[in-house]
Amino acid sequence: MEAIPEQPEVEPNDTPAQANPIKKLPATVVGTLGVLGDADYFSFDPAAGQTFVFDAAARSIGSKAALRLALFDAEGKLLRDQSEFDSASDPLMVYHFDRAGRYLIRIDDRMMAGGPEHKYKLTIGAIPYVVGCYPLSVASGKATDVELIGYNLPPGAKAQVQAGAPGEMAVRSTPANFMCAVRSTSWSAICRKLFRPNRMTHCSAPRRCPRLAAPPGGFIRIPPG
Repeated sequence: MEAIPEQPEVEPNDTPAQANPIKKLPATVVGTLGVLGDADYFSFDPAAGQTFVFDAAARSIGSKAALRLALFDAEGKLLRDQSEFDSASDPLMVYHFDRAGRYLIRIDDRMMAGGPEHKYKLTIGAIPYVVGCYPLSVASGKATDVELIGYNLPPGAKAQVQAGAPGEMAVRSTPANFMCAVRSTSWSAICRKLFRPNRMTHCSAPRRCPRLAAPPGGFIRIPPG
């Protein structure tokens, strides 16, 4: 998966009428909720039938922002909103567009806070995105194909786990084909132990999780089960 281009926000974009247009998707918008009560709007045009992932990053990049996302249609109708999973994580929102057209995404702080340290990144697009896998444990001493679970994945998407002796095992990160985030309850202990709470890295951008140094196609060590 090629690096997703970044697009800086341009103020003013505090109202739907001032929304920054995102003309090339997917994209990662980069901005700051600079003052108390700040809200940033971005507009985009999905095709009918597309499923978009909205992956926000604030706490995971050292920001103070407690992000909240809200998706609107062109008439201003709220379609979906999503805030952080817990006090140490960032929101992930997914939406299937039945109709093509102009839509708006708003990003703000759920406590209406703001300031120079309230920076964020928001990746938007019909991107392949892994949120989990099945099964959660494998037999030791052999290679096992693990089914990948997520959005915009090709049919039968799998990753191979080469398990050694009981104990820790090496799990190959998807070879630059998917963006990855583990958020399910069954994986939360692993995320808290090795990575930032409820987050793993994008395979193509390990800078998103500085504690993980594995390159695309490299290995991540996690406890089994």
